[in-house]
Amino acid sequence: MDQPFSQASVGLKHPQLRNEIEVAIEKFTSLRSICNPPHIHDDPTFSEKALLQISMEETSFKGELMWALECRYLPTLQHQLTTLLRSLDPSGLQKEAESQLQLVSETQSGLERSISFINIAIAIACPEPIPPLHPVDDQHRQLLKTYSLSSLKSKYLAATHFASSLFAEANELLEQLKLSPDEFNGKTDTPSMQEKSFKSAVGLIEQATQPIHGSELDIIQNDWNHNVKSLNYSLEEFERLVKVEGHMMPCGTHDETRKELVKLAIPISKLIKLFFSKLSRRGMNRKQLPLFTDMCSEQIDSFAGSAGQVALDMLLFQILFTRAHMAARPATSQDFIQILHELKEHLVTPLLVVLLHLIPLSRTPTTHIPKTVTGVVFDLEYSPRLRHRELHHTC
Repeated sequence: MDQPFSQASVGLKHPQLRNEIEVAIEKFTSLRSICNPPHIHDDPTFSEKALLQISMEETSFKGELMWALECRYLPTLQHQLTTLLRSLDPSGLQKEAESQLQLVSETQSGLERSISFINIAIAIACPEPIPPLHPVDDQHRQLLKTYSLSSLKSKYLAATHFASSLFAEANELLEQLKLSPDEFNGKTDTPSMQEKSFKSAVGLIEQATQPIHGSELDIIQNDWNHNVKSLNYSLEEFERLVKVEGHMMPCGTHDETRKELVKLAIPISKLIKLFFSKLSRRGMNRKQLPLFTDMCSEQIDSFAGSAGQVALDMLLFQILFTRAHMAARPATSQDFIQILHELKEHLVTPLLVVLLHLIPLSRTPTTHIPKTVTGVVFDLEYSPRLRHRELHHTC
């Protein structure tokens, strides 16, 4: 007696079921082609073509398009991906192949509509390439600042990259569905990559909505969190080096100067850590400041990248200290002056943001922290001992 039609093992025996599997595979391949399409940011005529597909009333105001993305299309895309993941459960596909494939087909159609519309909306609202050239005069555009739009676009493109991976993994699963039950079970008893791709895609879609409904400061914080991690690592390594230097016996005049310079550098390391820690761990917007600041996109971009720049400066500072123990040319006072000058320049941006944009909006008296950081860097850079003595290791 033949097995029930819903069994996966009948994929080869029932042409209709096999055909449904092939159709689903073709649709996933088609979906992959519209995910992360290059023409969104490479073809300057794509926006013009996209404008013809929606009414002039919608295109005349990008804000309404952003609202549609936030309230309808991005949440719908999240829901559709969730439904798709559930429909691709190997156990369900094996036991109820016909009904599950029908659900997959319906979800694929919805995904095609959602992704196509979002692609058009992104092309219209965010026509600039990634990364864009941030303007210096868009401080009053609020939701439509280039920085916010590019943040939305980059996160959406990253989300569709993972969605494409999910569709590719779905195709692999459907190919396996044609196998016998034993072969199918043997292929699917290991943890699937589908859930990882799904979580990454859904998480990035959630982040993509933040530039629309979230605070400008919250967007910045999300974008610079990974830079703060790098900064913390650089500072920890620097403090470890300081402890080692502090226990070394001086073996020459220049080595003694290096040890004195280390003592001068300790305060700046601690204050930098305190400054960025307060902005990161507690949150820039814990006081629930207004959604938008008076910063232009160029200032926002510089602020978001400041932690990474400072992390690099501290790493280079550490390398200069260790040069004396290596075959490379020992560091000179001019080397230290140069890197400290760059460190001060890279600290200016976040300090000015706090002083000019955050503190005026908050009544909390925290101005002593940025002023102290600036003072310590200035004292370190212009230390007379540092300016007049060459720092060679002469053991």
